[in-house]
Amino acid sequence: MIDTNCTEACEAMPDCTVCHRRKHPRGRDPGVYAASGYCEHECPGHELPPHAGHLWPGELKRSREPAADGEGE
Repeated sequence: MIDTNCTEACEAMPDCTVCHRRKHPRGRDPGVYAASGYCEHECPGHELPPHAGHLWPGELKRSREPAADGEGE
């Protein structure tokens, strides 16, 4: 469940200043095939600013949309 205090900043996926690849959301698994396109945890810039949010882009909007018939029951 997404926190009600989440904002668009929670979906931030900035570029790493060291490897110049996009940072995936903190604590989220990008999957084995997508992982090679993101800044890796071993990169020295992974934990440096700018920091990634904790949500995937669009996740906040989807969480605020009404559930379709039969979903979420």
